[in-house]
Amino acid sequence: VLGGFCLIGWQGLWVTMVSELGPPGSAGTAVGFGMLFTNAGIVVWPPLLGLAADVTGSLRWSWVVLGAALALALWPLRRIRFVER
Repeated sequence: VLGGFCLIGWQGLWVTMVSELGPPGSAGTAVGFGMLFTNAGIVVWPPLLGLAADVTGSLRWSWVVLGAALALALWPLRRIRFVER
């Protein structure tokens, strides 16, 4: 319950950040492009993690694959420059 309460608003913040980081006049395109990858991940990752668990016989490798994917996903964030207004 606490996790759900704290995480319920992540998408609004994400949409705001993506729309502000995109070029002027292309907020819809930036959010749509970002949603493409978000929704594709929701569909693709669970079966891949289940396959990793089935092949190895352990959930350990599913967690390793997930951790590696999350670490890789952080890499593009280094390019974000926040400007004080």
